[in-house]
Amino acid sequence: MPADAKGGFQVKESDVVFAILAFAMLAGCATTESAFQPSAVMPGVETKIGVNADTNGNSRVQFNVKHLAPPNSLVPPKSFYVVWSQNAEGRSVPLGRLWIGASRDGSFEATLPFIEFRLIVTAETELVPEKPSEPFVLVTGLLKPEQHPTEHFLQ
Repeated sequence: MPADAKGGFQVKESDVVFAILAFAMLAGCATTESAFQPSAVMPGVETKIGVNADTNGNSRVQFNVKHLAPPNSLVPPKSFYVVWSQNAEGRSVPLGRLWIGASRDGSFEATLPFIEFRLIVTAETELVPEKPSEPFVLVTGLLKPEQHPTEHFLQ
């Protein structure tokens, strides 16, 4: 940066605007990291969850699991792991199947319309059950992106 006559630095207005826009974009893509609560059903499972908001006002979630036993090894045996989203009012929506590989690891990604929600993983005999079966294999507390673009409209 060139120095001005007083020994300071000259900053172009375009540089300031660019810095503000870059900061705003990073803040809008902020990710909250969390994990599933310890599980009595699967005590050795390791998890990591990332939650962020997209530009359409939806929440985007992605998570990884390690050391999750295949559902057919449970007692009683099950066929699938199903991931659910549950909003703050308790409405549960199935998001899809959690595939577990031979290494007992898996990952999952989804976009959902809730600003605040919890994630639930259940072991099921049907791929599309009407409601989550208990006991839950994994469950989170309420999750929420750090900065959600529609929050200010809802307050």
